[in-house]
Amino acid sequence: YRAFITNIPFDVKWQSLKDLVKKKVGEVTKVEHLMDTEGKSRGCAAGRLGSTVFVANLDYKVGWKKLKEVFSMAGVVVRVDILEDKD
Repeated sequence: YRAFITNIPFDVKWQSLKDLVKKKVGEVTKVEHLMDTEGKSRGCAAGRLGSTVFVANLDYKVGWKKLKEVFSMAGVVVRVDILEDKD
């Protein structure tokens, strides 16, 4: 799943943030420390924890509830998003 973290001290580096989150909640696959146009910290970060699975070529009739139900057979599913073409 994804986490959005705010109120981060401006001097905290992304690796320190990743290490802290890993220590507190477990595996961290990505941390994106958000910066302004001058390269200074914006005091927040987005991170990805655990695993993300992408599935392509779904039948248009498949909804998020059905997809979650099917993938729940493999373990806990925290979130399901289905992106659709505008056509």
